[in-house]
Amino acid sequence: MSDSEVTDSMVGHDHVVRLHHRSGERPVEGTIRNHTVRVDDSKTLEYGGEDGAPSAVDYMVLGLLGCQLSALTQCLRKARIEEYEVAAEADLDDWRREDVSEELPENLVKRIDHLTVSLDVTVSEEYEARAQRCLDVYDQGCIVGQSIRAGIEYTPETSLSIRSD
Repeated sequence: MSDSEVTDSMVGHDHVVRLHHRSGERPVEGTIRNHTVRVDDSKTLEYGGEDGAPSAVDYMVLGLLGCQLSALTQCLRKARIEEYEVAAEADLDDWRREDVSEELPENLVKRIDHLTVSLDVTVSEEYEARAQRCLDVYDQGCIVGQSIRAGIEYTPETSLSIRSD
């Protein structure tokens, strides 16, 4: 297998997210695998939502933090550290502005420049060296973090349907 090949067993499951939104309905509901998810925008945005669920940006930050925590705890388990506690926090701490089409609301000019992820691990003294090694290497195993760092590419595919009344 080449370095760039990824097998299904390495990923664990399909990563297909489905959302459906109809005007006037908030929050937006959808599915990820067999889980129901909801997403909404803040009431404070001029064309925002009802703040009935986390926003897409919240989920992005959560995805990074969850991935960091998952990579670290998998390392801790592989290192046979039997008891540990991890406190995890992510802070979106720097924004920048970009020019966007005038048809878009003003809040959509923001771009994330920096996130800080903090992980605090507590273990007994007997596990200190193994836990430190996990802290030294876990980030390499975070798919989300490494993909963000590499500059994820995506393809927006769109279509327009005309309803016949």
